[in-house]
Amino acid sequence: MVEKVPQKPKARPPGRPPGRTAAGEAARDHLFAVASALMAARGYEGTTLRAIAAEAGVSVGALYKHFPNKQAVVLALYDQASADFVATCTLPEGPWRARFLAALDHSLATLAPHRPLLAELVPVLVGDRQQGLFAADTAFSRARVEGVFLQAAAGAPAAEDLGRSLYLLHLAVVLFWLLDESPEQQATAAVRRLLAQGLTPLSVALRLPGAAAVLRRLAGALTAGLFGGQGPA
Repeated sequence: MVEKVPQKPKARPPGRPPGRTAAGEAARDHLFAVASALMAARGYEGTTLRAIAAEAGVSVGALYKHFPNKQAVVLALYDQASADFVATCTLPEGPWRARFLAALDHSLATLAPHRPLLAELVPVLVGDRQQGLFAADTAFSRARVEGVFLQAAAGAPAAEDLGRSLYLLHLAVVLFWLLDESPEQQATAAVRRLLAQGLTPLSVALRLPGAAAVLRRLAGALTAGLFGGQGPA
């Protein structure tokens, strides 16, 4: 028996006009696919809105209706990937360690189709405070995904702080995976195995006196450093 992660209402991606129609959704999906492919091939900086419109066979004005800037394309990617992850992720019964690994594995599987584009976007993901992983405009995506890791940590000592720390650990693994140039990302697989081995002693350590307080301070410091004290949500 498995626990199904509840779905949260899907936020309207940036650039999507109110009042959905089948034709409008199809046009937006086509433009998103073209923009993603161009960014994966040319890089974020090397892709212009005019090039996206030309490749898609539409006017720049028609593109603006759905994606007024390149940032809107990136935010739409975050929205799609996070929504897909939450909608399809299931957490197994058992210890939090197994639930965390299941969530981590599913996150990588969900992102795998987008890896070429995400790899090109690494400088944006890490260094851009307006549209990167830690920007205020991407909080909607982070909150969705973090919620799964909070569920994974349920029942553990200092569960909320552990869940937030596991979410950030997962982000570190994702970034390493995007940079991993080993054949078929074998280095990432090795990191995953080492994590799995380390989770059992970590579980024991969390039950030691004072461990929960240390974890709370760690989670607070990471949150303040990465999100300016505001947290993922």
